[in-house]
Amino acid sequence: MDVLRSLIRSAAERAGGTLRRLGPVAKARQALREVMRQRAVVGEEELASAVAHAHGVRAASVAARDGAVRLDVTFDDGDRFAASLVPLGARFAPRGPKELLFRVEPGESARGPRAADVAAAVAGAVARGLWRGLLPEDEDGAPPTIVDRDDDVLRIDLRTLPAVRKLQAKGGLGVIIDVMEVRGITADHGELSIQLELPNVIGK
Repeated sequence: MDVLRSLIRSAAERAGGTLRRLGPVAKARQALREVMRQRAVVGEEELASAVAHAHGVRAASVAARDGAVRLDVTFDDGDRFAASLVPLGARFAPRGPKELLFRVEPGESARGPRAADVAAAVAGAVARGLWRGLLPEDEDGAPPTIVDRDDDVLRIDLRTLPAVRKLQAKGGLGVIIDVMEVRGITADHGELSIQLELPNVIGK
C-alpha cells in the first residue's frame, strides 16, 4: 500500500507539471476541478472532432441526446454510418480491462467495419476526457484500437488505444490509468458525462 501511495503521489506531481506546461492555465484548472468532482465531461464538439479525424472520414456530425450518441458519418469512399451508440456502462479493474460498452442502434449497423471505426474514435475522445492533458498524440502507423462485437454491443478496451498504450509504456503517469475507475457513462444535454471513482489512498 505504501508503494502504491508513493506511485500515485509521484504520478500526480508529474501530471501537474504536464498540465502546467500545456497551458492555458484555465484549461488545467478546469481539468483538475472535474477530477476532484469525480466527473469528466466530453462535449459534442470533442466527439465530432475525434470522429472527423478518424482514418477515411470525410465528414461527421455528432449529437449526445436522450441517452445516446447519434452519429452521421460519411467516408471518403462514399460509405456512410448513420446510427446511435448507447452507453451501457464500463468495466474497469485494477491491472485489468478498462472497457467501454456501447449498444448500436439499429442493431444491424453494428455488423459492418465502420461501426468499429466510429466506436474506436468515440472511445478515444472519452479517454482524452478521462485523462485530460496526459495522453500523448497518436502516431501514424500505430496498432489499431481493438473493438470486440457481441451481436449489437461493441466493447472497447481503452488500453488498446494507441495513445494509452504509449503512456502506459512510459510508466510513471501510466499508474493513473490503472487506479482510476469509471462508475458510469450517460449521454445527454450535448455531452458524455463520465462518473469517476478515485483511489482513496491519496493523502492517507
